[in-house]
Amino acid sequence: MEFSFLNDEHFHPSTNKISPGPCLEARFARFPDLPIELRLKIWELALPRQRLLTLDIVAADPASGPVRQESTPATYQALNALGNVVSGANYSLRMRSTGSVTPLLRVNRDANMAVCRFYRVCMPINGRGLGLGGGGGGGGGGTPCLRFCPKTDTIHLQIEDHGQNAYFADVVHDASAYDPLGVGILHMAIGGHLVPEEIRLPLDPSSLYACAQAAVSRTLGNLHSISLLHISRGESRRMFSSLLYSDVRFNRSMPVWSTASSFSILPSDPRPIDQDVEKVCLGYDPRMLVCAWRAMEVAFAVSPVPASRMRILAAAPPIASPDPHDIASREDACRFRATEEAAWERNFKQGGVYQEFGHLNPDTENSLERARTMNAVGFWVLPLELIGNICEVQNNHPHEWAQRVMVNLTGVQPPLGLFEMAGETNSS
Repeated sequence: MEFSFLNDEHFHPSTNKISPGPCLEARFARFPDLPIELRLKIWELALPRQRLLTLDIVAADPASGPVRQESTPATYQALNALGNVVSGANYSLRMRSTGSVTPLLRVNRDANMAVCRFYRVCMPINGRGLGLGGGGGGGGGGTPCLRFCPKTDTIHLQIEDHGQNAYFADVVHDASAYDPLGVGILHMAIGGHLVPEEIRLPLDPSSLYACAQAAVSRTLGNLHSISLLHISRGESRRMFSSLLYSDVRFNRSMPVWSTASSFSILPSDPRPIDQDVEKVCLGYDPRMLVCAWRAMEVAFAVSPVPASRMRILAAAPPIASPDPHDIASREDACRFRATEEAAWERNFKQGGVYQEFGHLNPDTENSLERARTMNAVGFWVLPLELIGNICEVQNNHPHEWAQRVMVNLTGVQPPLGLFEMAGETNSS
């Protein structure tokens, strides 16, 4: 079965097969003769408008020094090239998103200048790196850096290990310290492929250095948006046990998550999804993320952000038994969909779990056509009111959250986020 994706039509409407980036056959020989201001603007317009940058915050390599415990404040004494105090904390940032490094950095000096101007924050990925050179006060001399634009990029922070929650505050502080305008993060995301016990946020300001406390409080108060990433670990697409074994269905409409960084959000899902959205399994109760965020606001004495600035990004994980997949390219997406369809068919055959419970394959000619043509790699954007009343913060205990939450999206037609996948290879 060949698959087409809504992502293709959105990002590359002129072709059915994806052909990422500007056409390599197109040439404008007089481009170097254009005024520098115009060239910079053209390069800037070639950059992604929105990115979701997923960063694992981990303890730096032991060779760089002992790991700082959460109760031990960072030194906060060194200055970067902008003259701002940086944390000096022993953290390291590990980029999970793919496609985050634009090839324009390797084109020429003009293109590099445009990239540095647009992604003005240039922050060393190692908390102990000072970044004493380079554009935006970031790392020169080959220091690996994270470049981002506060206005358009959403920064998704994940603490890898328990007991290192203070690094979250250090990263938030340094994001402001390496911003020439002192703004830092304006769009933040938390969550992901998590269970309640894995939601790690700094909830004890007294264990932080004063600069870190102030930076977190200031950033939380200035955020333009908070994205709560809810990538179900349950049966979000091929549903069976979530329906108490009395029914079986394949919710092919639910978007599949990707590691790609560049994305775009459509005002509503344009696909005919009504037959799939009466019962949508979200896995763990998504309210756990809201309560975790509210607990952090309480800890830092910050006024709660309005619900209108919070959104749930709901997606299915790219898991098709027996192996998980990371979807970075169109090729990855096709491979996953083929594996997923094969697993679905296999369970209806002799010895398959659906067959053993007496279920027949509900597919029709129409559903199979939709399986081929109506695929989306991305996420649904769900408002907070859709998930019910939010419990009080003091009741936010991991064991209290339901593991299989069903929602009815009938008549909702949620906004649809689409990732821009690479064309052929799985590379960052």
